[in-house]
Amino acid sequence: MTRPQNAVTSTAADPSTVGQETDGPLLSSHQDVPPTLSGSDRRSAGIVAGDLLRQYSLLFLLIGSIAVYSTWSKTSGAFPTTANFQNVSANQSVLAVLTLGLLIPMVSGNLDLSIGSTAGLASIASAAIFSHQHVPLLIGVLFGIAVGAFVGLLNGLIVTVFSIDPFIVTLGTASVILGAVDWYTKGLAIVQGIPKNLLEFGSSNQPLFPGC
Repeated sequence: MTRPQNAVTSTAADPSTVGQETDGPLLSSHQDVPPTLSGSDRRSAGIVAGDLLRQYSLLFLLIGSIAVYSTWSKTSGAFPTTANFQNVSANQSVLAVLTLGLLIPMVSGNLDLSIGSTAGLASIASAAIFSHQHVPLLIGVLFGIAVGAFVGLLNGLIVTVFSIDPFIVTLGTASVILGAVDWYTKGLAIVQGIPKNLLEFGSSNQPLFPGC
C-alpha cells in the first residue's frame, strides 16, 4: 500500500533547539563577561563623592589656600613662616574657642545664634568689674565666665521648658544682649583698670596668671 502524495508528514521538534537561532555563533554559559557598573552603582558613587565634598569642603579650601599662598611668588616669602602662622593663630584664637562651644548645640541638631553676643557680654562684664571694682585677675575672669554661663543656661531653660525653637530664642537673646551692651557702654570701649597680664594675654609669652 502506497502513501498518498498529499499526506502531511510531521517531525518531532527537539526541545533544546526551540527558540535558538542557528545563523550566528552561540555564546556558552561559562563565557567571561567584563564587569560593568550599573546605573545605581554610578549614582551611589556620585552621592558618596558629593557627601564627602560637602562635609570637607572647608578643609579642602583651607588646604588649597595654604598651598596657593605658599607657592605664589608674591607671598611665598612671608606666608609660610612660623611667625606668620603664630600671628594668624593668635588673631583667630577667640573665634576658635567660640566655634568649639558652638559644636555642642549643633551636635544635638540645634543652633545658637547668640554665642558671639554672649562672648561680647562676658568680656564687657569682666572689663567693667575690673575697671569699677578693681577686683583681682582671677575674680574678674571667673565673673565673665559666669555671665556667659548664665546666658547659656537661660537659653537652654527657655528652649526646654517652653518648647520654643532655639533659632528664635537665641536670635532674640542676641538682640537683647546687643542692646544692653550698647546701652551700658554707650559705644565706648572700657580700657581703664584692666590688668596688664590680661591685655597682653595671647600676644606675648607671658602667662595669664603670674607664677603659673
